[in-house]
Amino acid sequence: MSNIKLESVGTIVDESGMVFPMTNDTAYDGNETEGVHIMEVDNEWWETLECEEGVRLFQFLAKTKIYLEQDYFKWAQGQMAIVVESKGFVDIMAAQLHEGWSI
Repeated sequence: MSNIKLESVGTIVDESGMVFPMTNDTAYDGNETEGVHIMEVDNEWWETLECEEGVRLFQFLAKTKIYLEQDYFKWAQGQMAIVVESKGFVDIMAAQLHEGWSI
């Protein structure tokens, strides 16, 4: 898989960690000037991301070179906390139980 589609935020993240707006239902236009690196996306994006998609995103990123970046785990935990808290949950397990999806 070379990218992941995130419906709740209307974007696609590629394996280099670039976030692109969706231009149709399955692809992005590949114009790198429109992309933003995942580690530079603002908190509003994270607050809009659904919990289940957040889990899928971090599973995807774990298979990329971004996973090896310094302070990745600290950053990832902080960003997932934003996602979870913005939905009113105390942790990802509470979100999973309430929303009925599996990790």
